[in-house]
Amino acid sequence: MNIRRQDGFKMPLLCTDCERLFGNFETYFAASIFYPVIDKDDNFSYDERLLKFVVSVMWRLMHHSLIDDHSGLPFYNEVLRAEKIWSEYLLDDKPPTEFNHLHMWIGVDIEQPDGSIQVEMPSRLVQYLARMVDSGITDNGDDFCMFYLKLPRFIFIIPLTTYDESKWLNTRISPAGGLFAIKEAGIADTAVGQFILGRPLKLEKAMNQMSSVQRQKMRQAGVDNRERLKENDLGDILTYQENKQANN
Repeated sequence: MNIRRQDGFKMPLLCTDCERLFGNFETYFAASIFYPVIDKDDNFSYDERLLKFVVSVMWRLMHHSLIDDHSGLPFYNEVLRAEKIWSEYLLDDKPPTEFNHLHMWIGVDIEQPDGSIQVEMPSRLVQYLARMVDSGITDNGDDFCMFYLKLPRFIFIIPLTTYDESKWLNTRISPAGGLFAIKEAGIADTAVGQFILGRPLKLEKAMNQMSSVQRQKMRQAGVDNRERLKENDLGDILTYQENKQANN
């Protein structure tokens, strides 16, 4: 599977009311989930705001850039429908009847085909899982498409097409809330597991193929985005993770 978009994570600005609404979801995620998990809580309760937080991030990325990127490509109609349904969910509080299968992994264990857990991971992957932010829409070129969002320590996936999710183990987030057990969640799906394992190298290769001008633009965009993110809870999350990583 390949993510069409390779330039990383950009958080667009919205109207004041939307920023306030989505900021409430970020505050909830930071205080109730991110910080407790980073501080070694293995289990945590969550409510409907977890789905809203993730969808709000995905929708902003999709609405402001990914729709244009995918025009004319496979699964474009699914992307358009997901953007519309997520918009109605976030702005009108209309529960989504589609594109609502949110899966979450934390500190991801990738299962091998024989069911064993891959304990030793390459340092590049460890850094990617612990610190990097990544997002995009990916497909297998045939019958499967998903939205992928990577935050420090967290991976979120929402399928945009029908898919056998039985090998995504204890990862489904209930729209109404529930209890999440980090150590019971894992991936026994070879395609998705290999995608995650290979993602750091793909990003590195994509960066190396860019011109010096493109890399400078990306670095500047990163600085600009970081300054904007500092003003909300998503920025606090990134800063907290960096400080904790530096002190370990």
